[in-house]
Amino acid sequence: MSTTPPENATATAAATTTTTTTTTQPPKASMKYRGSLLLLSCISLTIGLTGAPLLLRLYYIHGGKRRWLITAVQTAGFPLLLIPITSNIFISRSRRPAKLSNFLIDRKLAMSGALMGLFIGLDNFLFSLGLSYLPLSTSTIIMATQLVFIAVFARLMVKQRFTAYSVNSVALMVMGCVLLGVRANGDRPPGVSNGQYLLGFFMTLVCAALIGALWPCMERCFANTATTSKPLDFCGLLQFQFCLTFSATVFSVAGMLANKDFQVLREEAKEFGLGSSAYCLTIIGAAVLFQFSLGGGAGTTFVASAFFSGIVTSVLVPITDIVALILFGEAFTAEKGMALALCSWGLLSYLYGEYRSRTSKKEVDKSVEPMILVSDSV
Repeated sequence: MSTTPPENATATAAATTTTTTTTTQPPKASMKYRGSLLLLSCISLTIGLTGAPLLLRLYYIHGGKRRWLITAVQTAGFPLLLIPITSNIFISRSRRPAKLSNFLIDRKLAMSGALMGLFIGLDNFLFSLGLSYLPLSTSTIIMATQLVFIAVFARLMVKQRFTAYSVNSVALMVMGCVLLGVRANGDRPPGVSNGQYLLGFFMTLVCAALIGALWPCMERCFANTATTSKPLDFCGLLQFQFCLTFSATVFSVAGMLANKDFQVLREEAKEFGLGSSAYCLTIIGAAVLFQFSLGGGAGTTFVASAFFSGIVTSVLVPITDIVALILFGEAFTAEKGMALALCSWGLLSYLYGEYRSRTSKKEVDKSVEPMILVSDSV
């Protein structure tokens, strides 16, 4: 009966420990790539969500009335995606020659993106309708409640786990939204009736609910690709966004045709309060910025989660509100201030809960690691 010398046993234990460490920790390159993509997505989401709604409100303030046009603008910048998509595919094929189909996303994922695009088009119409009756600062606060709906649907679709802090943040945002709806009289823009204000409020709330369902659905689609022969990468994410925005634009253009918007666009541009050139720049600028917003939302959902995307959106609410108050001179009522405070409180509650969870997880990992080393050496 042979025995292993102590020196060999030690070497074997060290090798086992090294192997265990290597297999349990993700590669540094992969973590660095995902971290960079998450940062890029957050920056893109910030640029889009702070700039695009301002341009839409500017359109309405200076005489714009075509809601289906604004619906189409929110996704009409999709051809811009062809630049990074084709460039990425060209570079990849030059490094690794293969069929073009190897660099395209799965057909089922493309169809899922196209189907979700139809709902995105509907969501955009609800947003444009609500924004035509509401101040931008009010609209953004209501849209921040999408975090509530994301939480509900993320729990159902992707089994998102929640803490007491997450539930508290959701409850606070609901209270803020209810407060805005109850005290509407002091917040109506000139020329907007109480009925129109309530309609805009309701449509914006439905918009938040719909987008709250779509982001977890998107996260589920991304998760399903992880087990296929074509896991989703950055180029695939852009292709998914292209399918989604193309489908949404087709939906919006159909609405413009039914509403006969194309016949009056030239006349509306001439009557625009800032001039026809500013009219074109407003439309084009909004189209570009909304691509940043959609790309950032899809990116944060892909790298992190739909719930994280909702959190980033909520972070931007105070920024957009302050800019809207400065640029458009919107009334900052006591009710709006309380609603903003409640939403901010809810956001801080969630962030603190995440901090506590991560701290606890690190402590558990540190306590488990020595046990693994001892077990391997034995």
